[in-house]
Amino acid sequence: MTDLLFAEVDQTLQQHRGFRDRIEEEVARAFPADALSHHAGGKIFRDPISGFIELRPHEINLIDCPGFQRLRGIFQTGLASLVYPSALHSRFEHSINTVLLLNRLYRGLDLYDHVQRALQGNQEEEKALLLTLRLACLLHDLGHCVFSHASESTLATLPPMPELLECPPFRGKGASEVLTCVILRSDAFSRYFAALQREYASDKLLRRVLPSNLARLAVGIPAQGLEHLQFLTELISGPFDVDKLDYMVRDGYFSGQNVQIDADRLRHSLDVRRVDGMERLVLRHRGLSVAQQILFGRMTLYSSVYNHHKVRAAETVLRSALRQMIKTGRLRDAVDLWRMDEYDFFALQHEYPQIRDIRLRRLPHRAIVFTPLGFEDQRSRDLFSRHLHSKIAAWESVGHAEATGFLEELEAAGAEEAEKALGRVSGSLRHEVVMDVPRQFTYGDITREVYVSLDDGQRLVRLCDVAPFETALERFSERFDYRSYLFAPMEARAPAAAGVYRHLRRNGVVLNDLPLLLSSQSAQGLEALRRSVEQALREEDPTWTLPRWKAELPDLPEEPLAP
Repeated sequence: MTDLLFAEVDQTLQQHRGFRDRIEEEVARAFPADALSHHAGGKIFRDPISGFIELRPHEINLIDCPGFQRLRGIFQTGLASLVYPSALHSRFEHSINTVLLLNRLYRGLDLYDHVQRALQGNQEEEKALLLTLRLACLLHDLGHCVFSHASESTLATLPPMPELLECPPFRGKGASEVLTCVILRSDAFSRYFAALQREYASDKLLRRVLPSNLARLAVGIPAQGLEHLQFLTELISGPFDVDKLDYMVRDGYFSGQNVQIDADRLRHSLDVRRVDGMERLVLRHRGLSVAQQILFGRMTLYSSVYNHHKVRAAETVLRSALRQMIKTGRLRDAVDLWRMDEYDFFALQHEYPQIRDIRLRRLPHRAIVFTPLGFEDQRSRDLFSRHLHSKIAAWESVGHAEATGFLEELEAAGAEEAEKALGRVSGSLRHEVVMDVPRQFTYGDITREVYVSLDDGQRLVRLCDVAPFETALERFSERFDYRSYLFAPMEARAPAAAGVYRHLRRNGVVLNDLPLLLSSQSAQGLEALRRSVEQALREEDPTWTLPRWKAELPDLPEEPLAP
C-alpha cells in the first residue's frame, strides 16, 4: 500500500540512489532474512530499574539481530561516563524496558477500556494493536548513532539527512528518528519481517503487523487505518511517552541523581478526551505529582548530567573528531555513521588524536561561562543576542550550526590572544579554543501540551494554567542555569578569555566577572583570570575596570508577610 504521507521522503531517497542502495545493503546485514534465530519460547530479562521483563519469541528474534545488538555499543548518555563513571548503560536495555512500560501504561484501566470501545470489542484486533505498539517501542531507537545525541548534530549534516529533515513527516523530528524511520521502511527490513512472520506462521496476530506502521509509530505518527486511536501514539512519542519515563529514571539511576517518576500513579491517572478534534491523552488532576516529577527530573538531568561542563567539553572534542572523519572521507553519508558504535569509534584512536584525547579524558577547560546574568546591562545582552543570531531578541540557544559565523569570530579572537600570550605559531590553537552553545531545554512540551481533566471529567485545562510551576523553572534556567562555554587548553584559558572579552567590548558587549567566576574552581584561579582580562583591555583603555557581578535580589513586598 502506497503511503502518500511519505511521497516526498521516497522521492528524496530516489534522488540519493547511492545512499538508498547503501542503507538497503546495511539493513540487509543488520536484519538478515535468511538467518533467523528460531526461538520457540520467550525470555525473561531482569532490569535493575523495572524488574522482570517478559518478551515474546518473535521479539527475541529481533533482539538477536545484529542491527539490534548494535545498540549495546551505543551509550545512552553519550559521553557522560567521563563525569559519572557508572553511566555506561546503553540504548539496548533502554529499548527493551520501554516494552514493559508500554504494557503497563496500556493496561491502565480507563485507557484500555477506551481502546476496547474504539475497536468495538474486537479482541483479535486489540491484541494485534498491542503487538504493533510493543514492536514500535522495541525498535524506536534503531537510528541512534555513536554516543547517541552527542553525534546528532553531525548526523543531521550528512547526506541525505538535510533534505530528509525538510520532508513534511519529519519536520520537528531529530535526525536519529528520521534514520530509524528510513531503516524500518526499507525493503530489506520488510524482507526480514516477512521471513519472521513465516517463521511464526502460527501467530495470527504477528501477520497483522505492518513494518510501515512500525516506522510511523517509531517517529510519533499514527498507524495507517488507526488514526482514530492517535492517542496511543503519544505512549511512544508524547509528553508522557515510555521513552521519557525510562530514560529519565535510568539516566538518573546510573549517574546517581536519584530521579523518580511514579509510573504506577501515571497509569491510573491517564484518560482520553477529545482536544482540538483529536482523541488525546489527558492527565487527571490526581496525577499532577507525576508531572512535577518529570519537570524537576528534566531540570536535574540537564543541569547536572547532559549539560555538565565536562560533558559539553568532551562533545566539542567529539564533534572535532567527526569533522575530521568527514574531511578524510571516512564519513561520506549517514550510513557510515550508523555503522559505527563506540567500540568502532575508539578503535580509530591511532588515526585521530581527538579520539585518543576522549579515551584518556584529555579535555579542554572552561575559560568563560556565558549566562544572561553575565552581561553588565540589558544593552549588552541584546547586542550579544543580535550578534549570535539576527532572528532572536532575547537570550536563547540557537545551536552551534545555526550561529557558526559569530561563534567562529569569538573562537578566533580567543585563539589569537592565547597564541600571542604563549608565543605560539599563528593558527596553532585555532581548533583548540572552542565555543559551545547547547540548545536550551524547555518545559513547554509538558506544561503547554498536557491537558488536565478536572473532577467532572469534562472540563479540560492546560497544565500550565492549573499548575504554573514551570514559570519559576524556566526563569531560573534561562537566567542562570542555562550556560554556554568558551573552552580552551589549561594554559590558554586566561589569554583566550581576555581575547573574547576584548572582542565583545569592541562590539559594544560588556561582560561582568560572573563568566569568569563560574569557570573558576578556586579564588586563585578567578583572580588570575581577572588580571589577565583587565590587563588585556587596559591596553586599549588604561582606565577600564572589570565590572563585578551584582546579584539581583528579588522584589520584596512593602509590608511584611503575615505569619
